[in-house]
Amino acid sequence: MRKNKTLIIGLLFILLFTFIAHFFLILSTVLPPNPLALAVKPVSDRYTNTLFQQNWHLFAPDPITTNTNIYMEVDTGKERGKNEWIDISTPLKDQNHTKIVTPYNRIVRIIDGLSSDIFGNNQDDVIFQYVKKANENDKQVKAITKEIEKSQKIGEENVYRYASSYAKSIYNPKTIKRIRVRIDTVKPIPFSLRDNNDDKEEKFEQSTTFEWKTFNNKVVPFF
Repeated sequence: MRKNKTLIIGLLFILLFTFIAHFFLILSTVLPPNPLALAVKPVSDRYTNTLFQQNWHLFAPDPITTNTNIYMEVDTGKERGKNEWIDISTPLKDQNHTKIVTPYNRIVRIIDGLSSDIFGNNQDDVIFQYVKKANENDKQVKAITKEIEKSQKIGEENVYRYASSYAKSIYNPKTIKRIRVRIDTVKPIPFSLRDNNDDKEEKFEQSTTFEWKTFNNKVVPFF
């Protein structure tokens, strides 16, 4: 009896600790920035953003109004022609639409997560407002800026890992010398205009082309 009682108390303690740690990390992520939240940010980001980067831009009053498309260009040493950009995001979105329940429900989130990291969209508006108004020598501003730059660097590294993985699926890895990535932001066709034959294309908003980088052969093929 005493052993069972000790086991139950131990399990309850573990559950209580897990419950407190979970909500502490969640709150430190979604609440306005403060010294404590910045101190645990490396841990909270790893815990909350492993598969899905999210912020309040998904909701009112300012929901996301654009789509992100990622393209890659592969250098195999042969003479390159025109229109060699390969869309590596739309195939994931198409697969996601084939079934209600599919692994692509989560995989497709990689696209927006990578874009958010690179362009800093994963930061709350409160942070940008604070940085804009505060003195550039403010210690808090320096810490926030450092975190944003770190996130952008990691995002760029990850998007090249993704591109390398995708390229490894459709090319012979031995022929790939380098790759580069392009990220386009477009405005989707409003649902109310879906039947309008004069407005069938998404409206282009922004395009960012990154530099050539060495192909990462250590990643596994995406498919």
